[in-house]
Amino acid sequence: MKSILATTVILAGAALITGCKSDDASMHASHNGVSMGVVNSRCACGATVDPDVHTATLNGQKVGFCSNDCAAAWNKLSTEKQQQFVQVNTEGNY
Repeated sequence: MKSILATTVILAGAALITGCKSDDASMHASHNGVSMGVVNSRCACGATVDPDVHTATLNGQKVGFCSNDCAAAWNKLSTEKQQQFVQVNTEGNY
């Protein structure tokens, strides 16, 4: 659990430094994880996932992001941290 929190803090920090997208277009109810085919409705930084932002795939699971900056921060995480995020989201704990 501590490592998941650390991952969230790292991505949130990256988003704050680079500017995380959170405009009205990304807040519509139709942009939830189910309709987009991603495992998460919230980016790892906590903002709503934007369907217009490139997704990542990890072990066959699509992960969505709120901005390209968060997608870039995701790529810098270890595979273990990425797997933890996907696991938490597929279990419905996030």
